[in-house]
Parts: sequence; C-alpha cells; structure tokens
Amino acid sequence: MLDVLGTIGGSEGLLGVLFGERREKRWSEGIGGWMRGEGEIRWERKVAPGQVEEVGKGKKGKAKAAPRGRKRKAEEGEEEEANKGEVVMTAPLYTHLGKLLRQASAFRKAAISGDFDDSDAALIGICGDFVTAGERFKQTEKVWEDMHGRDQAVNGADGEAKGKGKGKEREWTEADYVKACEALAYDSVNLAIENDKGEVTYPNHYYNRDILASANSRRTNFAHLAKELAVLSTSLPPGIWVRVDETRVDVIKCLIAGPEHSPYANGLFEFDIFLPLQYPLVSPVCWLKTTGGNKVRFNPNLYAEGKVCLSLLGTWSGAPEEMWQPGQSTILQVLLSISSMILGTNYPFYNEPGMGAMKDDERNKNYNKNCSLATTRWAILDWVKDGKFKESIWSDIIVSHFLLQRSKVVSTIKAWATKDPRMRAWKPGFDSCAGATHLQPYNGGMAYKWAQFNANGQKQPEQKKPAPPPEPAPRDLVQETEDALEALAGWKESGWLEKLVA
Repeated sequence: MLDVLGTIGGSEGLLGVLFGERREKRWSEGIGGWMRGEGEIRWERKVAPGQVEEVGKGKKGKAKAAPRGRKRKAEEGEEEEANKGEVVMTAPLYTHLGKLLRQASAFRKAAISGDFDDSDAALIGICGDFVTAGERFKQTEKVWEDMHGRDQAVNGADGEAKGKGKGKEREWTEADYVKACEALAYDSVNLAIENDKGEVTYPNHYYNRDILASANSRRTNFAHLAKELAVLSTSLPPGIWVRVDETRVDVIKCLIAGPEHSPYANGLFEFDIFLPLQYPLVSPVCWLKTTGGNKVRFNPNLYAEGKVCLSLLGTWSGAPEEMWQPGQSTILQVLLSISSMILGTNYPFYNEPGMGAMKDDERNKNYNKNCSLATTRWAILDWVKDGKFKESIWSDIIVSHFLLQRSKVVSTIKAWATKDPRMRAWKPGFDSCAGATHLQPYNGGMAYKWAQFNANGQKQPEQKKPAPPPEPAPRDLVQETEDALEALAGWKESGWLEKLVA
C-alpha cells in the first residue's frame, strides 16, 4: 500500500488523488465494472430546496449489463433525476491516511520508550515504515499546496482575511475549530526537567513523586499501553487535547474545554494523569491543576486542592459497571467522563449528594453563577492574560481555542455579566464562593477581645486588633478578557491560524 501511495505522491499529475477533495459516493457497482462499461457509480448530491430526496431508488444491481466496450446508461428518466443537485464533496484521501500515520507515530514513540517482546518487533517495524512515509507525504503535501496557492501570504492570526478589506475580522466557522482541534489533539512532548544534580524530574506534574519512584521499574502490559495511545491519538473529540511525555508515556497532561451551554463554557481545565505500573489492571490517577491556586472548587466532583471524584477512577462511589474494568476501560473513557459528566452538566449543583435542587431553585442559580465567575477568572482569563503561558506546551491550543471561538467567548461572558454584576467587579474573596450557593464571601473570623491580664495576673495594656490589609480594586473580568484576546494574536507569527485550519 505504501508503495502505491508513494508512486501516486511522486507524480504531480496524481497529487489530486491524495490531497484533493473527492466526490461522495451514493453507491457503486465497482470501479472495475465501471471501467469496462458494465457497472455504474452514483454520486451523492445535495437536495435542492423543495426537492424530496428519494432514497434507495438507484439502479444498483438491477440494470442489465451493456455489451462489452460500451458504457451502460440508466433509463433516461432516472438518469436525469439522479443528476439533479450539486455533487457532495468529501474529505481528501490523505485525511484518512493521516489518521493512520498518526496512530503509527504514536505507537512507535511509545514502543521505543519501553520494553517489548520479540513478537512485537514486526509491528514496530511496520509502524516505522509508516512514520517514514508520513514525513515524505508532508513534503508532498507542501508541493500540492504550492500548486494551488494555499501558502499565499495572509494578513495575520487575529482574524484579518486577505481580500476582505484591511482590519475586517474573519468569521471563523465551527468547521475551522474542528480542524484545529484535530490537528492539535495529540502530541508527544518533553515534560521532564533536569535539576541541578542532573536528575530528570517532572516538577510541573502533580504526580512527580510517583513518576520518580517508578523510574527504574519494569512496566507490564506495555504493548497494551502503546496500542491504546495509538488509538487515543486519533479518537479525541474536539475540545480535548492530550500531551504525552516523549520519554515516559505513562506521564500525561490533558486539557479539556468546558462544553457550550454549561457554566464552564469555553474555559480550559488542565489535568495531570499518571498510569501506575499495574495499569491497565488498575485505573489511572488524575488531578485537576486549574484551581486558582488551590482556592476554587469548580464542581462537587472537583475539589479545590485538585482531587477528581469519578467512579471510573475509584475516587467516587458507583455501581460495579461504572467502576474501572481491567482490560476494557480506557484513558479515553476517563477523559470523556470528565468532559460530559462533570464539566458538561448544566446544573453541577445536582452532583452534590443530597444537595440537588430544581433548576429554578435560587441555590442552583447561585451555584452556577459562582461556577461561571470562577471559570471566567481562572479557566479563561488566566490562560490569555499577560502571556504567561505563551511558551508553554499549551500555547498553540490556547491561541486556536480562544481566537477561533473569540466571538462565542466574549458573548458568553457578557451574557453571564448581565445576570451577575460581580463579573465586572471581581475581588479575590469571590474565590471562596465557588462550590457554594452564597454569592458573597463570609466575614472572616470572630471578633477577638484581648485578655486584660496575663498568666501572672498582671494587667496588660489594651491592644488593638491589627487592621486587615486593604483589598485590591475590583476588576472588570469582561473588559480584561476582551483586551487579552485582542493581544493573543501576537503570540504567533502572521498567518499561523489560517495555515492551521487550511
């Protein structure tokens, strides 16, 4: 197969077969029969306004074969009906090939970082061939882009599109966002840092101690892990991104976007994941890093210190079928559960045992307001303000996620602000409201009266309680977010975002 694809890629005249859009087939009697004039191919077509699509009325398998050398035609009425409407175009063949290449690359990177049996050597070799071919195809794709002018200069990643007038913001589509998510979904990166003693450590990972403790241990079922990561590399839905350490594939970081219409909408939540030596016989361990400095409890299942309560992880009670199933449960299931069951709920107050209330209950509304306020401050603004994550492993994702959905992000937090004035007058004390139903922080401490006498019975001079430090001025989170998004385009070179979604 690689030889055939290599031959196609070696001819400029055939590059369209790999990289060009393809017609979507409705049904086919086989390419061989069609070439001999003995079969037909029907293309999928868009139904014109007011036209009723007649499914299943094609002549597949019913028409008589034409004499050899002559192309058989459908009956005139059916032929005319079949050719109505614009032909539907589908993704290039290289799109599907690219997924296979990503899986091969993920498997090979995992393979060379661990111990494998001799029986897996052939599979590793095949994956190596695919990885090598993938590098050649990348160069070939550039030739195709040059031929079609896709690499022309563009005005910049801030959304200015060429030909639409200087300063006019490009309107990004949902399809653009999906493309960007797919391109950035999975990667192997260096998560380790060498300390002053020359030791390899993972100080930015919550499970650093466990990682170092298992550094010299041999992992069982390594082939299973490599295969699972290969599948994971092409199975992540939009809004979930995974980064695996290039040396220790059991060290993982993940970023999950808050689903639309939830109180976490558009926020980015970072999780650290570690796979114990007994994995997959035991579940992974997972810790939330987006906590506002261990001050914010975003959800009944997400503690302020970072604990993630989920039955699949064994950190929450549940039915046996909801617990980790060795050999069946996967990392992907964990990520999807966090995305849908924790961050995807419209009413997280229901997740608290014995505290659920009807959606119109004032406590429920207040809980959501606190979640949205904390999301804006720590899961949106904190990622984009002052460029502190510009050089991080998440830089590409931050830029693409927030710029491609810029209008959604701004409109969402403005909608939240109409119901919650704290959005435009945020104070650090509001962090304590997250995970609760009160909208204002409780007064700290009880009044304290100084003792008049000491331990020896001597009267002490009256002392005054020290005054609390002055609170910082309230912050307008909406305006700060808009300003930060405006500056976010400067994180990348001109045209980076356009090339990402091309």
